[in-house]
Amino acid sequence: GFPVTIVPAYLEQYYADLQDRRFALIVAEDQKFTTQKTGAFVEENVAWVRYAGAPLLCNYKPILTLTSNNLQVYEPRLKLVECKDPFAE
Repeated sequence: GFPVTIVPAYLEQYYADLQDRRFALIVAEDQKFTTQKTGAFVEENVAWVRYAGAPLLCNYKPILTLTSNNLQVYEPRLKLVECKDPFAE
């Protein structure tokens, strides 16, 4: 799982909601398990992928892509998938 000991408390509810499949659909930008390699805000991108994007992808799957807006619609995964911190060593 994710390094819960360093996760801010407000994210705990987000993780619980994702694991409980609280939302029928989620609309968000395209999410990835990998980060940008260079450029501005690399550290912020790593934090987003680790603490927001990867947990979303572990519990929800994209079902529709709106390429003109870089948006995807996600629905709950029917089966739990093994999910780990993409940056764990």
